[in-house]
Amino acid sequence: MEINESNYAACIARIAARGSIGKKEAVDLLEAVSEAGEKQRRSGVEDPIATAAWQLARDLAEKAEERKADALRNAGIRQARMNEATTGGLKDAMSRLHSTLYWMPGPYPRVISPGSPLVPPFDGTK
Repeated sequence: MEINESNYAACIARIAARGSIGKKEAVDLLEAVSEAGEKQRRSGVEDPIATAAWQLARDLAEKAEERKADALRNAGIRQARMNEATTGGLKDAMSRLHSTLYWMPGPYPRVISPGSPLVPPFDGTK
């Protein structure tokens, strides 16, 4: 399918449907392929648009794999911390959590932990 002014909207819609993405993402993808294709054309590649699309798809797949690996690693770390906190039942969990707390001096002194954004602050009264 050759892209020109008359079928630009249809091309964007086709890209969006095939990739299950929004129209803006489809436009961005088409522009990226077009720019990469121009670079390929200047370097003398036989089929510059197809080569550019292939390279872009490969790069996107590699980035997706990296994000997936990061997500799995982060999930493993979260699970390890949860296992540490809950090993030995609730009684032991309280002492384990308290062992991670530390004093934060300043105009509003408080006790905080590395996970403090996730839980309410510990004020020592409960």
